[in-house]
Amino acid sequence: MKYLKSIFAFTLPLFLLLMSLSAYLSVNNLVNNYKQEIINDYSILVVSRVPLNKDDITKLANIEVKDIKGISRDDILTNIKKQLSKTSFKLLQQKLPFFYKIYLTQYPSYSELNLIQKQLKEFKTIKRVETFASNHNKIYALLNFSQQLVKIVFGLFLIFVILFLSKQISIWFYEHKERIEIVRYHGGSLTYSAKPIIQVSFISALLSIILTIATLFFIQKNITMFFSEEFLSIFSQHKIVVINYIFIAGLSLIVSTLSIVGVLIKYQTKK
Repeated sequence: MKYLKSIFAFTLPLFLLLMSLSAYLSVNNLVNNYKQEIINDYSILVVSRVPLNKDDITKLANIEVKDIKGISRDDILTNIKKQLSKTSFKLLQQKLPFFYKIYLTQYPSYSELNLIQKQLKEFKTIKRVETFASNHNKIYALLNFSQQLVKIVFGLFLIFVILFLSKQISIWFYEHKERIEIVRYHGGSLTYSAKPIIQVSFISALLSIILTIATLFFIQKNITMFFSEEFLSIFSQHKIVVINYIFIAGLSLIVSTLSIVGVLIKYQTKK
């Protein structure tokens, strides 16, 4: 019974740590996927008195431009031709500015968008700049906040779990002090004398990995119970699950190993 309690005491904090890691990686992937979703569709509208190209925009605003596409002036003129006289129409043809959609290589933050808009407006040849970013910025800011929050929670969990496991291992060494001394007196190494707690740590690490993967698998199969369809449209489940499984196994074993090694070194130096 005591052996099972020891395994449970190790498994639970590791499981919570791995779930917090899964949450962090999932939110991180979600933000990155959303950024890519935005950048594929998002563009800045520029109205200019003179023709522009990709190099011009890069020099004016010092930004990385993926593409720049001109909006056909003929379509605009065709739509309003019937409403104007011939003289007015000819004058409009001469005065009508050039319209461009600018596509960026990466989605800028709110402050970066404001800076881009300000830099472009400083040039006399550019009449107007529209970023159309109000809705995107709200969602983007919320996702970034969630990303930072989950990162902090994961960091706190990591510190707590390492300290907790180290404390549990130290308690085990204290409780088995006499047995360890006898084993070492007869020539046994410290690692050999600590074999039971090392086994507990390794088994707990495996159990935490199995429990976490089973939990993630359940969430994946019943994901509509936890998230809306709109949310899932920008959520790459396959990539998240693969990445999580790799990190989960590695982190669980690493944390357990570090806790054991740390206590062994501490115990050895005391002697």
